[in-house]
Amino acid sequence: MRTLTSRSRLLARKERAMFKRRRFKQQLTLQDRLSAWVKQVREEASKLPPGPERDALLKKARQADVANHLSDWVKSPGLQPPK
Repeated sequence: MRTLTSRSRLLARKERAMFKRRRFKQQLTLQDRLSAWVKQVREEASKLPPGPERDALLKKARQADVANHLSDWVKSPGLQPPK
């Protein structure tokens, strides 16, 4: 069994402090944040001329919208767990 010297203990403590995650409670649900983001992206896309950049933004907005609908579907009361 290896024992840690005071220097290696200090280094290990610093490394843990470097990787410590900052956690906080979200004020809005993921669905609300996605909906707001979709609205913002669609507004940005409407200002762009037709082209690949606009298409890419609209595609991302559609994907986020689908994710919202899937989440609603999964949480629906009609969905039953497998038996």
